[in-house]
Amino acid sequence: MKRPVFPGPFRRGLRRLGAAGLAAGTLWAVVVTAGSDSASAAWAALRAASPLAALKWELGDLWAADSLPLPVLTVLRQSPMLLAAETQVTQAETPRNAEEPPSPAPVETPEGPTTEQTENTGGQGESRPLSVVAADENGYTRVGDVFIKNSSRQTVEGIVFDGTFAAALGEDAPQVLIVHTHTTEAYAKEADQSYDTLVNARTLDEQYNMIRVGDAVAEVLRQNGIQVIHDTTVNDYPSYNGAYDRMKAIIETNLAQYPSIRMVLDIHRDAAADANGDPLPLTATFSGEDYAQVMLVVGTDEGGLPHPNWQQNLSCALKLQALMNRDWPGLCRDLDLRRERFNQNQTPGSLLVEFGTDGNTLSQALRSAEVFGQSLSQLLQAQLAGE
Repeated sequence: MKRPVFPGPFRRGLRRLGAAGLAAGTLWAVVVTAGSDSASAAWAALRAASPLAALKWELGDLWAADSLPLPVLTVLRQSPMLLAAETQVTQAETPRNAEEPPSPAPVETPEGPTTEQTENTGGQGESRPLSVVAADENGYTRVGDVFIKNSSRQTVEGIVFDGTFAAALGEDAPQVLIVHTHTTEAYAKEADQSYDTLVNARTLDEQYNMIRVGDAVAEVLRQNGIQVIHDTTVNDYPSYNGAYDRMKAIIETNLAQYPSIRMVLDIHRDAAADANGDPLPLTATFSGEDYAQVMLVVGTDEGGLPHPNWQQNLSCALKLQALMNRDWPGLCRDLDLRRERFNQNQTPGSLLVEFGTDGNTLSQALRSAEVFGQSLSQLLQAQLAGE
């Protein structure tokens, strides 16, 4: 089809009109965002000054080359502040993927779980330590006296867990492998501690990161006749991304070298913040001493990776937490059932264990590591005896 030909002056007029419109839009954006001190604030000012419909004019949704409409892109690319936040603006304007499943509803009631947060004395810094435990079954699945925070969509109601798991443990060979996906995780410094730190409460110093906590657990297990391999490979430095992939290879290497291993413990510390954004310690107090609260994390196959025996891991975790609840009431947080696998498909009885948060101290974590090791020893000794 023959395209229409416009006279030269008409074309020049169109170009000038377009340039004038672009300049006016740019000037408007500069004026509206002049008082903004961040990209998000600038974007909010644009939305407030003119409804989004005014920006999404006729050609907006036809601009298939980008996820934002053409007028929005035009404004963004005239302002360095807004251009720097194009990704955030795109996320704000892009609707939720229709294929993404909604978050699961609470098990019992729609208002969500109820927890007790009890203040303790003797905390470090301005953040007063809390003990976080479930107060009732609202939003939880309960098995015996263990509360499960089910972050997956797996159904555990009606499944009978007898505390056993398919692990034919042997007495003369390594039975437990201790690893650390996030090896450099550390704690709030105590008055007598001085060591080099990375960002976000992390350090390469093995006396103050998760290797020290793993050593404490391993020592107790060995004292109880359980042989342990403690792999101290640093997996999250210099690159944090890909740590779980690197850990997968390390676990496979150890299992090939020591086929007698039947349990893998991935030891971490959690992170928590108070209302001011400061690190929040989570503690339980016994005989006047603070212990870092412990959380057992069990993965499933919901994330799409094969994990057919996750229920055995859950069975192990339930039995272990029941022992700890009996002997150290309040030390354990709610058992966390997750959609991710966390490399727990390698052996039955594999667990991820969080010792405290970045607000706790190493001393608190080591106290918890010792009693955790005692409870785990009881579980494994019963397994060996066939109880």
